[in-house]
Amino acid sequence: MENQLQNIHGKNYELVASRINRFRNDRPEWSITTEIIKHGSGECIIKASILDEKGVVRATGIAHEKESGSTINKTSYVECCESSAIGRCLACFNYQGGEYASADEVAQAIKGQSVSKSEETFIPDDRGNLDIGKIVCNDCSSPILTKDGAEDTKVIEYSKSKYNVPVCWTCQQKRKSNG
Repeated sequence: MENQLQNIHGKNYELVASRINRFRNDRPEWSITTEIIKHGSGECIIKASILDEKGVVRATGIAHEKESGSTINKTSYVECCESSAIGRCLACFNYQGGEYASADEVAQAIKGQSVSKSEETFIPDDRGNLDIGKIVCNDCSSPILTKDGAEDTKVIEYSKSKYNVPVCWTCQQKRKSNG
C-alpha cells in the first residue's frame, strides 16, 4: 500500500492508517494494543502500546481528547483519542508521520503560528475529515474566545465592523495605541 499523505499548510503528513499498514507489513507478528486510562465527564485518555512477538512492550503513546475539543469530537472524541494515541506510539517507534504529533495537533499548532485572513479554518484529522476551526484573530492568529472557551461573538462582530476582519481584544488595543 502506498503511503497516504495529507498536506497541512505545505507540509506532508502521513496518516495514522497508512503508518499502521506499514507497521503491519514490516512486523506482522507484532501487535498494537490500546487501553482506556480515563473515560468520563466528556474527556478520555488512551494509551497505545506496541508489543513484539513475545508480548514485550517496545513503545507507548498516550493521548487526551475532550468531547468539546472540535466538531468531529462531538461525536467521535474516543475514536480520535485512540487514533492519536496509536499515532504517537508509532512515532515513538520511528513510524513518524512527518512530525511526532498527530495530524490534528500539527494543524492546530500551525494554525496558532500563522496569520489567518478568513473566518473559518479547515483542519484535517487523522482520517482526512475536515473540521471547521474557531475564528482566529487576523493579527496574532489566536482564537477569539471568552474566558470560558466559547467564541467571543461580540468582539468578533465589533472588530469586523471596525476593521473588516476578526481581531481579538488585545490586538484591537494595540491597533488603537499605534494610531
